[in-house]
Amino acid sequence: MEPRRQKKLWLTAALLSLSYSTSLAADDVSQGTEEALEQVDREPDGLTREEPADSPKTEADSTVSEAKPHADPLEPIDTALRSTALLFFQALIAGVPEAIVELADYPFNLDGKTVEDRADLANKLQVAFRSSDLSRLPFFGMRVFPAERMIERHGPPPRRLEGLDLADAWVAIANLGGHAYIGIFQKRDGAWRVIAYTE
Repeated sequence: MEPRRQKKLWLTAALLSLSYSTSLAADDVSQGTEEALEQVDREPDGLTREEPADSPKTEADSTVSEAKPHADPLEPIDTALRSTALLFFQALIAGVPEAIVELADYPFNLDGKTVEDRADLANKLQVAFRSSDLSRLPFFGMRVFPAERMIERHGPPPRRLEGLDLADAWVAIANLGGHAYIGIFQKRDGAWRVIAYTE
């Protein structure tokens, strides 16, 4: 199958699955940059803190409706995986390369190109964030699938993700402004890590 067509199939399937999914929980979206970085340092296993039920909401909170990302009902999502994926997309939206570097494992696949270490990834992300401000795009939701099930339903991954070892991997897909942003996650040394990103 033509690579461009295969990529379109994956992204179309992802966006269709998001059509009935609502937005990310407000407290997940509105966390500040410093708090996100502190969270990475404090909880390397990817677990996010729980806000008290009566926690005051900020003005930013009111702009985002509550929802939870979900996978196929037959495939329950690991809590730590869900938290890591949310933190990854939060850092992506906020343009915080330091947080993404902490969540990544290496070598890292960035839009089909291999990044060998943290410094190289941070530099490439800084360049990307200067040219594209994702914070201006509305966040419509996130879906998480086992990579095996994604391949069974929609065929092999886009060419940019070819060569990745997808054994026991999960695909997290965020809908930002109607466009699909894909993160690939694997559990390594007991913690969920993002090993690839493309859009």
